[in-house]
Formats: sequence, C-alpha cells, structure tokens
Amino acid sequence: ILSESDVWASSPKYSTDEDGISNHWARSSTSGFSLNGDTMPVSGKAVVMHSADGEKVACGMISLKTRLEVAILSKLPSYEGDVNTQGVAIFEVLEDKTLQGLVEISGHSATPAAVHIHEGFDCRKKHGNGGGHLASEGKTDAWSANGSVTVETETGIGSAEIIIPYDATVGEFTYDVGPLNIHSRAVVVHEAGGARVGCGILTNFGADKTTENPMNQTNPGALEVVLAVVAIGIMLGVLFAMYKQHVRAKKNKNLSEEDVELRQHSNTMI
Repeated sequence: ILSESDVWASSPKYSTDEDGISNHWARSSTSGFSLNGDTMPVSGKAVVMHSADGEKVACGMISLKTRLEVAILSKLPSYEGDVNTQGVAIFEVLEDKTLQGLVEISGHSATPAAVHIHEGFDCRKKHGNGGGHLASEGKTDAWSANGSVTVETETGIGSAEIIIPYDATVGEFTYDVGPLNIHSRAVVVHEAGGARVGCGILTNFGADKTTENPMNQTNPGALEVVLAVVAIGIMLGVLFAMYKQHVRAKKNKNLSEEDVELRQHSNTMI
C-alpha cells in the first residue's frame, strides 16, 4: 500500500460484457502519486486483479524501463483499393538483441498478409511509401522470412507475433543508433499479393533513459504525461475494439456451426 491510508479499501470494481470482456478505467482521488519520484512512486509496483470473491487471479508489474515502439496502422494514402487496413504494431528490442513484435490488423479479406518495418520515415507516396525493408546494406534482409500475418477470411482480422533473434548476418536492431534503428520508421502492411495497403509510423511509448525523448525526465511534466496517456489510450482503444470484434465474430461462427449441426441432427431423426 503506497499511502498512509489505504485508498484501495474501496478499490475499483470491474464488470464484463456478454463476451467476458472488460474495458475499465479507474481514477484515484488521492493526490501525491508519482511515476518514479520521491512520493508514492508506482514504478516497480504490482497491479493485482481480484475475482468477485477477492481471490487474486492476475498480476502485472508497472515498469518505466521497457521501451515500446508503437505504430497505429491505417490505409496507405496512395492505395486506392478496397482493403481498409486498421490496426496496431508494437515492437521491442530485448536485452539479448532479439526484435520482438505484436501485430493486429483488420479490414483484410485475403490470407495471408504481411507486416514489415521499412527503412522510410514517411508513409506518403512522394517519400516512397515507406521505402524498402529495413535492412543493413550487404547483409541478409530479415523481413524476407518474417512478418507473415494469418487473416481469418470470415472476419478480416489477423494477428501475428514477430520474433527475430539476433543474427550477425542480419545485424543488430536498435532503438535509435545504427542502420537497423527502428524509431520513427514506417511499418508497412502488405496484402496477400504483396501490394502495400497500410502504413503507420513507429513512435516511442516507453521511457528508456538511454535516448533523448520527453519521457526520459525523472518526473515527466503534465503535458508529457497527458500526451502519453492519450497515445496509449488510442492504442488500447484500437486493440480493444479489434479484440472485441474478433471474440464476437468467433462466437457467432460457433453458434452458426452449432445451428447447422442441430439441423443436420433433426433431419437425420426425421
């Protein structure tokens, strides 16, 4: 408990919808909390989720050390086709130099699709629609074998986990130095045929203290905190909407399959 009086005695309650999904924001009226300052710092503390009977069922750590590069994906400005790409791509460089990413996209009707980090810093046509794959000159292009996204034909939604371990023949992915730095790069979405249909620019949503960005301050100012919260809110909103759509689509699909099985069973009995 961070404060002298337990502000969590009347802890925020959450409820779920018919699909078991909860989208809940909590606000504490107690002042004095800080990210990692001298008074009631929340960095490094555990966030615990309780079930209705009070049992601890989930846990996560608040961290300012993890740096994430996030791109909100949308339809490529120069693309005039019918694929209306929406989604988010999140990338992180791990301590062992592995590039790890999570991608969620919607609006696609064909499978598979692909998502790659490109060398460009702009999604517009006059800047090459993101340029070519992010690769070191004279080294192996890691994206030729990574980034495939499986899309469900019924929903148009696809997801993928991208893991590219460090390889000397590829080079080292970094946040802001060297030829494979990913900060502010374009993330390009390809349809099954390879055409570029979506794009977004990677933005730092973390607080890695080795780089120069507004969130590096020990006690970020109000503006930086607001901007970070808004940006993360947008990202989570996109993910939440896509996940909810995905769950409901799967649920409807299962119900339809059950209905078909019941009809077949009824016909057999007749």
